[in-house]
Amino acid sequence: MIAAFSDRDQITPNYGTGPLSSALADSFDNGSSTIYAVRAEADIEGSIGEVKATGETTITASGKPLDTYAVIVQITKGGAPNDAVFKYSVDGGDTYSGLITVPADGTYDLPGTGIKITFGGSSAAGDSFTFNTRAPQASIASVLAAVELLSQAKVRFENIHIVGESSLPMWVAMDVMASEMQAKYRYISITMEARYKEDGESTDAWMNALLAERAQFASTRCQVVCQYAEVLDTLTGRQLARNGGGIYRGYVSKLKVQQSPGEVNLGNLKGIVKLLPEDMNDAHILALDEGGFVTFRKYIGFTGIYVTNGRMMAEPISDYQHEEYRRVMDEACAQVYIAGLRFVKSGATEKSIKALQAYLQHPLDIMQGEGKLTKARIAIPANQDILATSKLRVKIRIVPIAIMREIEIDIGLENPFLATNVDE
Repeated sequence: MIAAFSDRDQITPNYGTGPLSSALADSFDNGSSTIYAVRAEADIEGSIGEVKATGETTITASGKPLDTYAVIVQITKGGAPNDAVFKYSVDGGDTYSGLITVPADGTYDLPGTGIKITFGGSSAAGDSFTFNTRAPQASIASVLAAVELLSQAKVRFENIHIVGESSLPMWVAMDVMASEMQAKYRYISITMEARYKEDGESTDAWMNALLAERAQFASTRCQVVCQYAEVLDTLTGRQLARNGGGIYRGYVSKLKVQQSPGEVNLGNLKGIVKLLPEDMNDAHILALDEGGFVTFRKYIGFTGIYVTNGRMMAEPISDYQHEEYRRVMDEACAQVYIAGLRFVKSGATEKSIKALQAYLQHPLDIMQGEGKLTKARIAIPANQDILATSKLRVKIRIVPIAIMREIEIDIGLENPFLATNVDE
């Protein structure tokens, strides 16, 4: 079922907590005004990693995690069940619960997480436990079913954001879906989220693994956000590590189609405490950006965090390496399709062909007047044998707004008594 949201306060009553709810909140917090959501079946359950302990106390963790958590349990007062006291954190120690007495049966459900912890007998003050969880995932089949539902909906949208970690097979499947939707005059892009690095995997190894997958894939309609961050979850008040896809899509939604998501003048991203991995440096960001992934970055002299570029996973020679060109072309295609539709099955007279050209030019002129493109040109080749083919060929070429992705400044000292002229 498709759910329509116009306010972040509608999320929890409909979807509770979890990755989809968090992504919706991130998106609203960064600029989205209307979102249509489909909850794909999470047919791959969340998992719990190894419990690492310090001290003599034993603890086990079980259940089906609802999200990605970095859990810490600390014993603050030793003793038997119903006497020992503990506190816990699900965001790696940024925030903690109040003090809780170990229940008589030794089991405690961490509220709103789907996780149960079980104490193995008496506890010792000062002992602690840590473990990480992975959020539930939707299989490719489940995501395809959800996207198919959206493709048939009688609502207008420009992007589909697939929430949750993805890899090459998902990217390929979504590229096929985007092409099928284009064939049905649905001009959209699809945003996906890359995986985070595994336990024990270095940031360099993680980067190289993503770039290796990217080398096997290209699409002018798909993009992959690989940037992770510690985010202030405004639904729960916790600081949780997650992919920046929701933040990115909310930010883009408030921009004009011709604006680059990386335009510094448009402002910084909201809700980010810090970028992850913590040792991710400018070289990593540059490599992943040039590889076609969406990343975030900082600028010397500015305090906020910004989008590096609105990258698409297109070939290096493609016109659609950046989202702003994809968005401009998609709006133009949608408007031209509507303008031309009224002429389908009309008689191919000189008068009707001129009228068609004028109707096709009109929405492009409006876009040009709004500053969305530099100019557009329509050409209808002469001497087409429409009587035999029943087809009229029309060529439209659009010039987008040029983007200053780099500014090179030549600055130096000058002696006014020696200088005679300045090169311009």
